[in-house]
Amino acid sequence: MRLNFLWTALLSVGSLLFFAGCSGKPAREQHAGGEHHHHVHGPHEGELIEIGDEEYHAELLMGDNNTVTIYVLDKDGKQAVPIAAEPIKISMVVNATQPEFALEPKPQESDPAGKSSRFESTKPELGLALGNPDAQRELRLKVGEKEYKAPFPYFDEEEHHSHK
Repeated sequence: MRLNFLWTALLSVGSLLFFAGCSGKPAREQHAGGEHHHHVHGPHEGELIEIGDEEYHAELLMGDNNTVTIYVLDKDGKQAVPIAAEPIKISMVVNATQPEFALEPKPQESDPAGKSSRFESTKPELGLALGNPDAQRELRLKVGEKEYKAPFPYFDEEEHHSHK
């Protein structure tokens, strides 16, 4: 009788752990102040950054060879939004320094002349700074005549996974 109870308890706990581990919902990340953010991926499988009051989104991708790419997207985080082909910036506070990095326009084929929805940097220092979980980050860009400052969290690629 005791053995049956033990097996039932072990199976129940195991089932709970199995089903709780992968809910099919986006992973959540906790940040300073207890604030939670959903990991939501954009059309290029990068992390989405809210710009304004969800007026726009930016999709951040960390690639090979220290390449950091940002796509400017619409309010739903799905369609490209070409903006003036001028560098956008990521400013940070990391290890008591305040570096600022420019991402140069790299227009996509569908972007009109003089505009870009894709921006890139190959500076190794930017990749290293973005990899620091203690750094404060802010994306700065201009859409039309309006300037935006969009703080964004540390995205830990190893702490979350996607469900396809």
